[in-house]
Order: sequence, then C-alpha cells, then structure tokens
Amino acid sequence: MNKLFFVEKITVLNWLVSVLPYIVKDRGAYLYFIDASWFGFYWAKLTATLFDIHLEKLNFHLVDIKDERGLLLRLRIASQDLQDLKKKILETKTFQNIVQKFPHKDFSFYLKKGITLVGYDWKALWRALLVVQIANWKRRQSHAEAKKCLLFLKVRPWMDSIKHYGNDQGIDVMPLLALPGWDLRKSLVADVYRKARIVLWHLKKRSFLKKKSSQKPEQKNTPKVVLECHYHLNLNRPEIFSELFFWQESDLRGQDVLITFHIQKEPLDAKKWSELRAHGMSAVTLDPRASQIVDCPPFLPPLFSRNGIKREQIVKKTGVKGYEKKWFRTEMVQYQATKSYWMNFFEKTNGKIFVTWFRYDGRHCVIHDAIQSCGGVMAIYQRALDTTPTPDIAIQTDLCFGYSQFAAQIEKDSESSIPYFVITGYLGDHRMALLRSKARSVREQLQKSGARKIIAFADENSGDDARWHTGHEFMRVNYEFLLDKILSDSSLGLILKPKVPSTLRRRLGSVTELLEKTEKTGRCYIYEEGAAHGHYPPAIAALSADVAIHGHLCAATAGLDFALTGVPTLLMDREGWSVSPLYHLGVGQVVFNDWPLLWKTLQGHWKNPTGVPGFGDWSRMLKQLDPFRDGKAAYRMGTYIRWMIEDFKSGLSREIVLANAAQRYCDQWGSDKVLSING
Repeated sequence: MNKLFFVEKITVLNWLVSVLPYIVKDRGAYLYFIDASWFGFYWAKLTATLFDIHLEKLNFHLVDIKDERGLLLRLRIASQDLQDLKKKILETKTFQNIVQKFPHKDFSFYLKKGITLVGYDWKALWRALLVVQIANWKRRQSHAEAKKCLLFLKVRPWMDSIKHYGNDQGIDVMPLLALPGWDLRKSLVADVYRKARIVLWHLKKRSFLKKKSSQKPEQKNTPKVVLECHYHLNLNRPEIFSELFFWQESDLRGQDVLITFHIQKEPLDAKKWSELRAHGMSAVTLDPRASQIVDCPPFLPPLFSRNGIKREQIVKKTGVKGYEKKWFRTEMVQYQATKSYWMNFFEKTNGKIFVTWFRYDGRHCVIHDAIQSCGGVMAIYQRALDTTPTPDIAIQTDLCFGYSQFAAQIEKDSESSIPYFVITGYLGDHRMALLRSKARSVREQLQKSGARKIIAFADENSGDDARWHTGHEFMRVNYEFLLDKILSDSSLGLILKPKVPSTLRRRLGSVTELLEKTEKTGRCYIYEEGAAHGHYPPAIAALSADVAIHGHLCAATAGLDFALTGVPTLLMDREGWSVSPLYHLGVGQVVFNDWPLLWKTLQGHWKNPTGVPGFGDWSRMLKQLDPFRDGKAAYRMGTYIRWMIEDFKSGLSREIVLANAAQRYCDQWGSDKVLSING
C-alpha cells in the first residue's frame, strides 16, 4: 500500500513549500485535505496530477468519528484526551519556566484554560487532536493496510505534544511551514485593527454624549452587584429565562444591581432600558454595538494603555522559545490589558460582586483577578448539567453556586479552584409552578384536536457544517421520526421545544413541510418565542405532556428540567456517550440509542396497565442531582448575594464578606451545603 497523506489546509504557500517537496517522490500516494484556499486547491490539483498523487477532499461527518467503544471522539477528546495532554504540557520545561517566573494563580489558570479551549479555531489544541483522530478514522475506514500515515498540520503552540499524541495513534504529524515573519505581520495587523476599533468606539461614545438626553439615570456610589446579560433580561416575566432569575426570587434590591451588555444580537434597547429603569437598576454597555440607548454610553478601554508591560523582557526572562514564545507573549499582553480594563470598570462603578455563568474561556480568570484586586468577589453559577469532568469547564472563582454534591465532584475532577462552592439545588426549579397555567392551556388546545397522549421533545440545536457539529441532517432524523408518528396516529400530540427556535425551520430543510403538515392537524405546538435562544424553559413542554424526550444525552440539562416536573423523561443518545453516569438510569428504561426501540418501549408502556418498570423514572438520581427540589434554589442564590452586598455596604473586607455569607448559609441550610474545592 502506498503512503497516506493528510493536509489540514492547503494554501499555495504551504503546498509549494511544505507538502509537494515531501510527497513528490511518492507516486501513487493518496492525499486527503480538509480545507483549501481556492488558489491553493488549483495548484495542488495541477501538480498532484503531474506527479500521480491521488488528491481528494476528505468528506466526513462529526457524528461518524467514533472510537472502538463507540464514543463520539469530539466528546472523548474534550473530556479525556485533552486532559491527559494538558498534564503532559504542564510538566514540560517551557511551562514550568513560565509558572516559576510568574507564580500568579489567576494567570497560571488563565494559561491552562488557553491550552484546553474547545473550539474550531485552528489554534485550539482540541481541534488539532480532533484532526489527528479524523485522519486515523479515515485510515481505519479505507486504508487500514497503509504502513505510513502522515498529517501536515498548521503550526500552533505545543506542536511537540501534538506530535506525541499523533504517534500514539499511528499518525506522524508534520508542521506546515509558515512564511517567516507572517505571524508577526498578522499580529501587527490585528493590533492596528484593535486600536482603530477602540478609536472608532471612542468617537461613537462622544456622539452618544452629545445626543444624551437631559433625563440622567440616578447615580449612587454604593457597592454594586455587576451581572453580565447575554441573552435573556425579561425582568417582568419570572416564568421564562432571565439573567436576573435570582433577583426575581429574592429580596435583593434593584438599586444594588448593575447590568452589562456586550452582545450585538442582544443589545440594550428601549424595552430593556425601560424595564431596568422601572426596577431602579443601572446598566453599562461594554461595546457600542450592543446599545441603542443614548443615555447609556459605552464603557471603553483607554485609547492609550499605560500598563507598563515590557513584553520582550518578560518573555526573555521565562526562556520561552519558538511558537510557544508568541503564544505566551500574546496571552500575557491580553491578560494585562483585560485586567487593567476591568479594574478601571470596578473602580468607576464600585462593583463589588461580579456574577456570570460563562466559564468556557480564560476571561473569567482575568475578571476574578481584577475584582479581587479591587476588594470584590466573583461568583459563577451553574447553568448547565455537566455529567463528565472536562478541562473546558474548569473555573477559578471565589464563589460558585451549583446544583448539588454531584456538581461539586464534577468541578473537583475538572480541577476547578473554588473556595466556596454553595449547593443551591437546580437554579430553574422556581419556574415550574409559574408555567403550569400556560402548559395546561396548550395541553387543552391539543386535546381539542383529538390528542389523547402527548409527547414533548427538546433538541440541542444544530450547526451548518456537519464536519464540526452534529449537523442539520442528524437533527432532522429526530424530528422526521416523531412527525411521521404523529401524522400516522390521530390520537397523538407533539410539543416541540427547540433550543434555538428562530432558526428551526431553516435547519429542518425539507422536513419543514412535514412539520407544517403536522401543525395543520392541530396536534402539534412549537415554543418559538426567543431569538438567540428560546425564552421558555424545557419544563413547560413536559408539563403539557404524558412523556418527555430529550434528544441529546450528552447535553442533558433539558432532560433534567423535564425530569424535575415529575413527567416520565427519556434520553436519546444517538451521538454515543455511554460513559455518562446518566446511563445508570437504565438502558431501555430512560436511555435509548435508537428511535425504533424507544417507540416500541413507549407503546408497550402505554398498552400495559402497570407500565414498563422504571420507564422514564429519574428518582434514583434526582436527589443526587438536586438535594432540595423545593423550588427555592434561585431564592437561596439571591439571598446569598444580598447578604454579601449588605456586608460590603457595611465596609467589611471581601474575606469577611465571604466567610459571613458562608456561615449564615450553613446555619440555615446545613453545614454540608458549602464546600471548598481545590482551594
């Protein structure tokens, strides 16, 4: 068998400099590429023909890339391979030199998060490991007899570690040569662009100030709870998703809350501004594109940074070389600039408690460092049910509000550092009582059209490129199966709760016709309110149904939301994540791997007077996932934050504020409800 070659991306430069000179002697070899520039592909195709090289684009779907156990490699790499490789990187002389010269805990954690980011950006280590596994998968599928397998990979940090990983898979990894100085030029262009953008933002801020109305928001220099608003404000609708859910359920005053807006698709508009003002809350925009309100000018980075970073001296001090040198220099400068920005923000706003749920990059480490330097506290709350420890979810914070002891163990195994982990219960359980009226009306609506048994279904969204996401086709199978069943049985009803309803019909493609046909029967209802994400929680669909199905066990937050309503809840695992502890709920009872078996079991359950034992029953794990189940989780979180802000108003230090709140919580809810995790 001839040699087998793979190229991550073909460009004219890397083809002529790196790939072609290496493979020119291997006539008859197979070469697969994942991506290519138009001009690069043209030259590659021309020269490959001349030298009898079989050039072909590697077509694959992410859901097909599995290991010998049937585990989806996208998930396994994030939870296992990346963790193993991170440990090896941390033991390298390069990283040890950095840590020894800069023992700052937040910065070290920030660098570790940078290593373990999960994303499709070509610099991400996770993507590099996935590309290695894709090459290995293709070899096993079509070229098992190949004796030599070489992968040309774009140069990125920690190439030596990637090479070792490739060798373990039987794949030789060779870095694609980059044009000397090219990375430097790109970084200079990026730096000029960043500074130009800041200048434009400052000019826009001036226009904001010129247009600013005479009606000035009330300003008080009292300590503030600063909260990031991502998708859902909804202050006056506690039954749906809101970033202020804990405020809605507690005695925390609106005057003590400051909201930040930074997302273009969810800007601060007139409606949100009116809601905030009505409740005495203040707001700050961190990006001019995230505001439509002249009374709320953006808070911007300074035009000229004076943080005094002597980057070359610092980098030289660590002894870091090669591509890791560029990586370290970039991360260090970014960290210092971001810290300076947030310290300025907290000083100007008197922000003392920063609250967020976003944990998936190193930004929270910088904010933690900044607010700690200003005498404040950072709090991260659990937004999703994580059942498998991964470095991607690891956090460093003063305080974390989590669902349970189970969640605490996940944090520990993910190597999070949390001095105060506060167990609250599931932070959405208060909505269930508020949703019953709406759910009842939807059920009655379907029943009037003949539905006698009603099924609720929730999805986890899908991506346009099935190479890097499970994809629309994978998602369509779920919908098509259920819609066909509803159309073939006039006694069935269906309630759909898509994660991103605004794009559902586009993502369904031709299956949309089937959906519209089902809707016309009057036995199908879709919760479509919400732009970036649906406004309604999954629980509302379950409360209208006889059985609820979540289509993705590997991301089971919606399944937990279903199960806490008391409705029998099933989990579909078509992706392949059998290592999940949710499998303990019972295969063939709660967990299913294909639709025909699920449907057969469901029909048997309905026909049998006593039902199928354990069908949809989460009782064996619910206490483990939420020890309270009393509808007061948001109240507990909001009350905890109120205690802290009151202590800050009294002039107490952050250490005493944290200790006082923890003691009061233990006295009220139990000493086992506040834990210390790796810190």
